Amino acid sequence: MSRFFGDLKLFMDINSADIDVEDRDALQDAGLETAIIISLFTDARVFPEELPEGLEDLGGFWGDLILEESVGSKLWTLRRKKLNNTFLNNFEEFAIQALSWMIEEQIASSIEVDVNYIGDTVNFEIRIKRPEKDLLNFRYSLNWEKQILRRN
Repeated sequence: MSRFFGDLKLFMDINSADIDVEDRDALQDAGLETAIIISLFTDARVFPEELPEGLEDLGGFWGDLILEESVGSKLWTLRRKKLNNTFLNNFEEFAIQALSWMIEEQIASSIEVDVNYIGDTVNFEIRIKRPEKDLLNFRYSLNWEKQILRRN
């Protein structure tokens, strides 16, 4: 049995994340990618006035009840929105909010998010500067219509 260092490694599969397994053993993520996936793609609870038109579910993660704090992002509220500059600004704001815990916990000294779109594909890059360490880059493409995420 191997010692465990880090998070369980997640990978994105169509519309969800799953644990990455090799030879019937869960892989580990010693970096930040699993934390990024959970932070961005877990639905944060929102106030009723933040809900997109036609939706009633306020979202949220059941673990919030145990942790007594909110996990996730408000990115899910953008699913029915048109891809335009307002969308890009909201996407960037929600992503930075969701990842800001890394600064509070001193895992990161700065976080930057760049977002653009081509057709139905939203491309985004997350740059995380770790204290006294190198800059980490994570690039993703998200087919907004089909909600399929890919790591670039």
